Amino acid sequence: MTNTRAYVLPIVALIETMKGMRTPVTLRAQLSPRPKVLRETCFAEIVIEDGVLSSCDIRTADNHKLFSSLEENFIFLQKLGPLRWLLITSGHQELSSSGPKMPHAQQLPSSRGTTKKSIPRKVIMSLPPGQFKELPQRHKQVFLLIDGYKDSAEIGRLLSISQNSVESILNELYQLRLIGF
Repeated sequence: MTNTRAYVLPIVALIETMKGMRTPVTLRAQLSPRPKVLRETCFAEIVIEDGVLSSCDIRTADNHKLFSSLEENFIFLQKLGPLRWLLITSGHQELSSSGPKMPHAQQLPSSRGTTKKSIPRKVIMSLPPGQFKELPQRHKQVFLLIDGYKDSAEIGRLLSISQNSVESILNELYQLRLIGF
C-alpha cells in the first residue's frame, strides 16, 4: 500500500507549506486544458529544496517542454491558481523506509476519545504580505492549509505535527481573528 499525499494549493502556498521539510521534495500536478490558457493536458513537476523552488518543469503528454525557463513555468503555474499536487518523493520519507509505511502516524494522537472539533475556515482569504511575514512558520503552514474542509487532525497529518499543536495554532489564529469555526 502506498501512502500518496496530495495538496490542493496554489504554487506559492505549496512552497510556503513545504519550507519546513529538511530534504528535497518532488511534487507533480496534472494541468487540464483550459480555453485561452492551455490547449492540451500537461504535467508540472517541481522540486522544493530548503524552502526554495529549485526546479520547475511543465511538459505535454508527448514530453515537449511548455516553457524553457524556471521563471516562465513558475509564472504560468501561479496564474493557474490552486492545483492538485501529489507528493512524489521526499528524502524524509525515504529515510523511514525500514519502518512502517506511514512514518508519521505514531506522532499523531489517537482519535479514540477525542471530540470532533469544528472545521476551521478563513475569515480573511489572504493576509497582507507584511502581516503574513510576521506569523511564525508553523502558523503560516497551518493558515495556508485551512480550506473549510480539513479538520485539525488532517492538518496535523499533512504537516507531520500533533493534533494538539495544530489546535493550539488554530486557537492563536482565531484570537488574531484570521479564522473562524
